[in-house]
Amino acid sequence: MGILLLLKNQITVNKFKPFLKLIGSILAVVSVFFLIKILKESYAQIHHKEFSLQTILVYLFLIFWSLLTYLAFAYAWKQLLKNKYPDFKFLDSFRIISLSQIAKYLPGNVAHFASRYYLADKHLTKTDTTITLVLETIMFTLASFIIGCGYFFYHDLFNIFDKNKVLMLFVLASVIVIILVVVFIIIKKNHTSLKLPASKLITTFFIYLLLPFMGGLSIYLLFQLILQEQSVSYLLCVFSFSISFLLGFVVPGAPGGIGIREYSFTLLMAPFISTVLALEVILIFRVLSLVGDILLFVIGKFIPVKISHD
Repeated sequence: MGILLLLKNQITVNKFKPFLKLIGSILAVVSVFFLIKILKESYAQIHHKEFSLQTILVYLFLIFWSLLTYLAFAYAWKQLLKNKYPDFKFLDSFRIISLSQIAKYLPGNVAHFASRYYLADKHLTKTDTTITLVLETIMFTLASFIIGCGYFFYHDLFNIFDKNKVLMLFVLASVIVIILVVVFIIIKKNHTSLKLPASKLITTFFIYLLLPFMGGLSIYLLFQLILQEQSVSYLLCVFSFSISFLLGFVVPGAPGGIGIREYSFTLLMAPFISTVLALEVILIFRVLSLVGDILLFVIGKFIPVKISHD
């Protein structure tokens, strides 16, 4: 819902650019503080901290893998803007996402949207940025829901979560998507010349369908690393990952889904594996993701800015 707040700020931004730049710098520092705090808290809860050569290599691979998911994310955003902004390069998209994602650790789960909105001001019109953020949220929600439904092939979701709460969450997610679709149609019809051919929309949605499989692979490899002889289904990891991240996304007030995602993932894996091991894996995943986000931010700082929109 944080995207709707961006619609109110499309006229007077230029007057306050110096002030906004200062606020942005302050928010970046605060974001780093929250990120480090969350990193320390998550790491402190991990008991499986053996660092063999195999473990280190797997961890390094998964940090690199997390960066690849952001490359896919940046490519998806570029696809939505390609027709109207041919000069908006993939590197521009990746830089903006690299610098904005760190803000997701601020309480409220919307600061990264606002950060990307203002960082994109050098390249895109505010309306076009807003409409792509709205569309991106719709696609993420739908893709996570579609992939997450695969969990029913393994277990009855209503045996894990209270049926009424699941239905309420489904209604909430549906209402959010419907509102965003309406906002998307209204803005596109009246306030933007952004061209979105079907081929670009299909390509972008396919990328969002692919992201849970990339995240699920990280979870699967961590289970393989810890369990050694036991086996956990890769697809089960994908489906559980997708549902837990959807819950963390739509439930307001959690910084980056901290707590919501870990708790729901542990419950989803409980019928198949020890809750202690499931929690261990998702906490390790969280720590590696945090390290990846720090590295992502540093990389973004070294990518040069190229202004392609006046």
